[in-house]
Amino acid sequence: MSTVSATLDGWNLTSAEILDEATWLPHSPVSAWFRIADGTLELISDYPPLLEEIETIYGDCGICGPLAEGYDVRCTATAVPGLPLLALTFEGSRLPDLVDSASSPYRFRRRPDYVEATGPLPGWRALVTAECDGRLFLTADRQRALVNLDEAPREAVVDWIVSVVQSVQAGVLFIHAATVGIGGSGALIIAPSGGGKSTTALAVARRKHAFLGDDVAAVRLATREVVPFPKAAGLRDGSLARSLESEVQACRHVHATNGNGLERILVRVSDLFPWSMSGPLPLKFAFVLDALGERAEITELRPGLEERARLLCVATEASAAWAVSPGRDLMLFLSVIRLLSGVRCRLVRRGTPDETARLIEEEMMEGACT
Repeated sequence: MSTVSATLDGWNLTSAEILDEATWLPHSPVSAWFRIADGTLELISDYPPLLEEIETIYGDCGICGPLAEGYDVRCTATAVPGLPLLALTFEGSRLPDLVDSASSPYRFRRRPDYVEATGPLPGWRALVTAECDGRLFLTADRQRALVNLDEAPREAVVDWIVSVVQSVQAGVLFIHAATVGIGGSGALIIAPSGGGKSTTALAVARRKHAFLGDDVAAVRLATREVVPFPKAAGLRDGSLARSLESEVQACRHVHATNGNGLERILVRVSDLFPWSMSGPLPLKFAFVLDALGERAEITELRPGLEERARLLCVATEASAAWAVSPGRDLMLFLSVIRLLSGVRCRLVRRGTPDETARLIEEEMMEGACT
């Protein structure tokens, strides 16, 4: 294991100024509250880029003011004066290891390679670049952390804070899927990245139905309910994006590039489709998207290990629960198989977005009547 020296790029991380408690207290802080599936996050910060980024991505998860039951995770974040460092303090009763939550192999897929190193102080650990210069990404103990803003990839800090909130939710399974609701029933839309789940979920919402999320699905295992987790939709160039161009231009939106270098437009779905916000819904359907065809078709799918090639895409880099160990991943995957075995599971050969959404709508409406 490499060692982080007391000085990194000229910053003395053991200096009294950096470790002074007053340095970690925001000046003129803003408090923002978010419902991350079944977890409540209070973010207190005076660092505008962080506040703007979480509002852009998770604005539809925002809640107005503190809740009577308080927070599950409180994160206080402030920029260290004169240095490209963000100081964060986490509070909560079931906090995960902060370095572990930032270092999941799935999360690394969209970031530079990092390796663990000894932190600058006893009880601290660090992540540094695997290159020979070993630039600091972050260092943390059980509750406090310093992030190098010059090294942190785009959206990395927000992504990490949200992963901590996900980690405290033992009863919620997070999987890589979109989630919609039709006629009071919830449905998963499963596909690998770039496989059409976001486009299909938005096309369903456009038909006056509920939108719960287009990237990560949150499922309460005890009650088999899907819980809203509506990140901003990332619209990529295509027929649906072009057909929504006028609506998007009338909404708050941001042009961004994702971790794979793909251009996209981030827009709140509540702005695009105000009717689409929903509460938790009973999970009754799952639609596994297949390749594009001449026309959309739906056939029955029996979920099982023999379908693992189609279903392994449910493993998500957006949850620290995955990739802890091969055994842990297998247990989670088997949980997904059991979950899908209790709902109506269908294989969908995709057509145009609207045609595919219409078939899903018909299948769910017909199922509600039987």
